[in-house]
Amino acid sequence: MINTWIVNHNVVENFVDLIDRKLSQKIVRKIVLDIYSKKRRGLMPGFEDRNLFDNDEYTLKPEDGKLKPPYPSALLHLYQQAKQISQIIAYIWRWIDDDEDLDKPFQAEEKEYSKKQEVASELNNYFMNPTVPEETDPSILKIGNNLKKLFKASPEEPGTKEWKLLEAVFGPDIKDHKQYIFPIFDKFERGESDNKSLGYLFLVDTNIFQGKIEDPEVNLPYLMKLTFAYPPRPQLGVQLNKNDLDEWIKNREKKEFIAKNPYIPSSST
Repeated sequence: MINTWIVNHNVVENFVDLIDRKLSQKIVRKIVLDIYSKKRRGLMPGFEDRNLFDNDEYTLKPEDGKLKPPYPSALLHLYQQAKQISQIIAYIWRWIDDDEDLDKPFQAEEKEYSKKQEVASELNNYFMNPTVPEETDPSILKIGNNLKKLFKASPEEPGTKEWKLLEAVFGPDIKDHKQYIFPIFDKFERGESDNKSLGYLFLVDTNIFQGKIEDPEVNLPYLMKLTFAYPPRPQLGVQLNKNDLDEWIKNREKKEFIAKNPYIPSSST
């Protein structure tokens, strides 16, 4: 995910290089250079904030049945996915060592969940163990198969453990926020569509704060590599505090995709 201020031409070029694998290069360059131009001319006050699209002008504007700049829906979709994953990570960091009661206890797979710490610990397992042996054949390892269980959770299957965990993170009213995407990644993105050779290859890196999208490898030529940043949490009270995490977990602003505190990973996609 893009996590930077656009302050010079080199940064603009890096921004373009990062996301033009999802969108056509011509469209992306027009978007970014338009933003950069307005910034230089002083037409975008407040742009120093970490969120690139605070200005009302930078919203989706269909005209004559066609998507127009400043940015198309594919980029907005990418940002929203990153925000949701960032908020899940923030929840884990906030509650992994705090035993406060859940607002709404629940049961899943014969286990009772009554503490936020239990939810955080369960979610942590998906990121720390993104790949696990297949239940039907332990000798088979499908990269990212455990993490995909979380990413496929949806209110259309409310009885699954993964959906109940996400509901604990986002709240029972999350379905009312239309910009929120569930499942977070669809069948095609998970490589589970009719053409199973297309989609993302899900990876987790515990040594980085910024995730990345990379070109496919030779052995998997049609799977884009999507690496999620899952670093150790900084010590609370120094670079990061509980209020920072609480505010970001609860954030439902449509134009805010990146946490204000730079130590909260904003980089999932």
